[in-house]
Amino acid sequence: MIRKFVILSAVCSAFLFGQEEHRLCSHAKINPASLLSKSTMVKAGDENIDVHYYLLDIDIVVDQEKISGRVKIYAKSLKDNLTSINIDLEDELNVLSVKIDGLYTTYTHNNNVIKINALSPFFSNEEIKLEITYNGNPASTGFVSFKFSESNGKPWIWTLSEPFGASGWFPCKDTPADKADSSDVWVTVRDDLVAVSNGILEAEINNNDGTKTYKWKSRYPIAQYLISLVIGDLYKYTNYFNYDNSKAMPVTHYLTSQEEINQERKGLDETIKMLKIFSDKFGLYPFIKEKYGHAQFGWSGGMEHQTCSSMGGFNVGLIAHELAHQWFGDKVTCKNWENIWLNEGFATYLEAIYYEETKGKEAYNLDIVKNMTYAKKAVGSVYVENITQENQTNLHRIFDFYRSYSKGAVVLHMLRGVVGDEIFFQACRNYLNDPELSFGVAVTEDLQEHFENLSGKNLEYFFNQWIYGYNYPVYSLEYSYAKGGSNEYNFIFKLSQQSNTKPSFFTMPVQIRVETEVKDTVLNFFNNQQSQVFTAKIEGKPKLIIFDPENFILKDVQAITGIKENKVPESFRLSQNYPNPFNPETKIIFSLPKTMDIKLEVFNVLGKCVAVLIDGETEAGKTEYTLDAKDWPSGVYYYRLSSKDKSETRKMVVLK
Repeated sequence: MIRKFVILSAVCSAFLFGQEEHRLCSHAKINPASLLSKSTMVKAGDENIDVHYYLLDIDIVVDQEKISGRVKIYAKSLKDNLTSINIDLEDELNVLSVKIDGLYTTYTHNNNVIKINALSPFFSNEEIKLEITYNGNPASTGFVSFKFSESNGKPWIWTLSEPFGASGWFPCKDTPADKADSSDVWVTVRDDLVAVSNGILEAEINNNDGTKTYKWKSRYPIAQYLISLVIGDLYKYTNYFNYDNSKAMPVTHYLTSQEEINQERKGLDETIKMLKIFSDKFGLYPFIKEKYGHAQFGWSGGMEHQTCSSMGGFNVGLIAHELAHQWFGDKVTCKNWENIWLNEGFATYLEAIYYEETKGKEAYNLDIVKNMTYAKKAVGSVYVENITQENQTNLHRIFDFYRSYSKGAVVLHMLRGVVGDEIFFQACRNYLNDPELSFGVAVTEDLQEHFENLSGKNLEYFFNQWIYGYNYPVYSLEYSYAKGGSNEYNFIFKLSQQSNTKPSFFTMPVQIRVETEVKDTVLNFFNNQQSQVFTAKIEGKPKLIIFDPENFILKDVQAITGIKENKVPESFRLSQNYPNPFNPETKIIFSLPKTMDIKLEVFNVLGKCVAVLIDGETEAGKTEYTLDAKDWPSGVYYYRLSSKDKSETRKMVVLK
């Protein structure tokens, strides 16, 4: 006899955990965008030069909120007969002079670009040494770029140059596609202030005139937007990452008071554990010869400045997110902002990896469920289309929390499910260590290539639909079974999807766990049609079906209720609980056409029964049950009403 049953799915549902660290980061970046006008102008950089060195020698005039500086840019020509060079610098800053190879040359400064006239044409691969002196009030080009503020009554000055804010405070080629091989940042400030930047502090010079000069050097490749400054009355706290028996790297934190250090010490110390976890998973911390650490700044989120993340807070999730960027975003940087998910998706996903390693798989699963909830709100593709609007960068598109952060992270979770743990982590390491990418730049196809090469699978379908496509699958499921020989049953499973725009339907490997009276069986299918029927033989009569038990797929599932040939009256009905989500109590209401034996049970997302609310004879009519879940962890649960003839299942969410 063939029968139809309700299908239980490990699908994600909407429940929140407070303000997540990566959401804070995203919202901090896009919220000010409405205040910006021409400061978000698109910049592509001069494609005729390849920059390999920056020296920033900057004086800070605190009381006038001005900077004056001398910037050296070393580059090479990428073409023969190069007669002019374009360097990005906002018009608010005044160019005082330009030199090429130590000799003054002519230039114009319009539309936020310095057009520098070569003294004689450059040949391809010929070295170009520029020196630009300038001054003025820094411009807001992007989010903040360069900010004068206060902390505890003293000046507090800091930068945030992503995506196009670097040219708001120093001349540069303002695109992530061209990383310099090394950099120096020399900063002269009042002698009661501390200046923090990338790399190693090479010198701290007392100028005996009420100022100090801090000389920071970095000898790793660096993108222009990752060069940073934090200046203020800063207090230093240092501990060490011991990465082998004989070596240790300083992990140095600069905060605005000793009280802040004492208050945030737990999170600061946790950085050492994170460095170990991420080094074990993805290879040794990329900038091991210099440092890692944090500098407190007046922003509500964080920014992954190379070797020294700028932080508005120090909870462990935000610390993990910005540290993760040192691998994904700093060591390998997205080549263009359309591929920002390679930075933010990975950093968000590594938060989940940190929870998995420190709190277990359940904590990882909850973080993924949270990100899936938000990913369902993403509009458009993960790859940022239409990045410009009226010749201005659309910051909301680039740093869209639902798309670039949460859906980007979920894509990586799904990719891990498709290829398995061993291949996933090794492919990530291969991507980071690829000689063409390591300490360079990448696009999505570079990541895809490494996963395909290692797994031996053609993953074009996966990247096309999840990176360049829209939305997520909405499944309809139905199964039946028939008795075969002995204790064998023929299992028939039909999977259908609602129509989508791009792709028209989603191709994915899918899993079904069938719990029978004999044993549990996990069935694996490859779904590559909009409506598809699968068959398998199982041992034992099915009791419970769970679709996608590991929650590998971003999806919605429409449950289908089936009945035997002899129908139970329609008044057998299980209603949606209310309120939902809830904490700590909710009402479960059901109706019975007659007095009968029923079970009312609750299951977690893995299909494990966590509570039997009713088991036995129950009177006909409407029954209202009050469920108290004050001791239950936050998460998605399913409650099922069943009799010998029929069952119905609903989903509920405990939110704390």
